[in-house]
Amino acid sequence: MNRKSIDHGTRLPVSFSAQELEDIRGCSMIGEEFGRCAAVASKRLHLDLSLDEIEEIQGHIAADANDTLDAKRRQRLDKLFDKFQNFLDRYDDQG
Repeated sequence: MNRKSIDHGTRLPVSFSAQELEDIRGCSMIGEEFGRCAAVASKRLHLDLSLDEIEEIQGHIAADANDTLDAKRRQRLDKLFDKFQNFLDRYDDQG
């Protein structure tokens, strides 16, 4: 897959369901403040995040997914991990 080159620090639109946002906020190193400034449209929450932010959040999601004993939560976190990985696979800001 060819990755699209973008300027370092470019913010990309990322949308979340309410459940996804709750799962991210439940991660030990992220907390309740994440997404407070999200725009709401069509029952989705939208945030603009840089690839660095996406990668950092993804790392926290992976850590919590590995630590949780709740199989359903782990599955939801794994899906979120994949969602963020999709951005990292599609874009390159190291140009």
